Amino acid sequence: MEKEKIIAISLKEKNITLEKFLKEDFKIEKEFLKKAKEIIKDCERLGIKILTIFDNQYPEELKRCPIPPLVIYMKGKISTLKKRKIGIIGTRKPTKYGREVALEFSKKLSEKGVVIVSGGARGIDTIAHLGAIEAGGETICIFGSGLNVFYPPENIKIFKKIEENGSLISEYPPDTKPFAYNFPMRNRIIAALSEALLIVEAGEKSGTFITVKWALDMGKEIFAIPGEIYSPKSRGPNFLIKQGAILVTDPSEILEYLGIEEKAEKEEIKLEGKEKEIFEFLKENGRKSIDEIREKIKIETGELISILINLEIKGIIRNEGSGFYSIK
Repeated sequence: MEKEKIIAISLKEKNITLEKFLKEDFKIEKEFLKKAKEIIKDCERLGIKILTIFDNQYPEELKRCPIPPLVIYMKGKISTLKKRKIGIIGTRKPTKYGREVALEFSKKLSEKGVVIVSGGARGIDTIAHLGAIEAGGETICIFGSGLNVFYPPENIKIFKKIEENGSLISEYPPDTKPFAYNFPMRNRIIAALSEALLIVEAGEKSGTFITVKWALDMGKEIFAIPGEIYSPKSRGPNFLIKQGAILVTDPSEILEYLGIEEKAEKEEIKLEGKEKEIFEFLKENGRKSIDEIREKIKIETGELISILINLEIKGIIRNEGSGFYSIK
């Protein structure tokens, strides 16, 4: 009840009744008033903003969280909270593949103005933040400690850059240590702020699944990067895909989901010989069967099927079933 009383004090100064806040009546002891003033003083000294759930600048997404934080502490740009946001999370020990994917997706999404949300942990989280920074975009890091307690400590410089290029957020007051039990609750804030989550790499028993569960409980979409079936780091996203997560292989798929970018036009692919003849025939005549194509192009069935498969892989034509094909 200590935190509620501390927040109630700050709210009372804004003429918000305690009944509206806690729906119960109690006295505020001097010890809580003293601690509240100490926290406010510490935040002023450290340049930390305090937002209560009743502040106009408090994120609407957090209000819809099953357990909304009654107060958040913040450093950086408040404007970042008002923008489109995607969470990128995963293992603390990614493979080369995972690092490359996380960096590419973070950069490409950032270039389109999407804010990257993550937890600042080693591995995928850190890479996601760095991708946004390198792209000149914005990123939000959710702490599991006070904002003046940097964890992991080797990320201090990165946290400073995040503050300049976005926001640092915590529900814990200054000097709070990164206790293990803080992080599962921290994960709900990542899930709440993000419109959707992208899972890059994660093991079968990864803490990533805690964030995923929070996100699913809030009705958020889950995207997952498919991985090598023999890699332990791919078991998490591969499992999620089997359970209904959306498989993605290109950042444009997430941008399309967000409505930020229309489905990309297919790049012009140079075709020659029989491929070009088949393409031009379908382009001029529309949906045609294998027999009709073979008769027009004068080609053996085996060779024709091979070319059709190749054109389908290139994303140029569509197999409509029952032996019919059309331009995609």
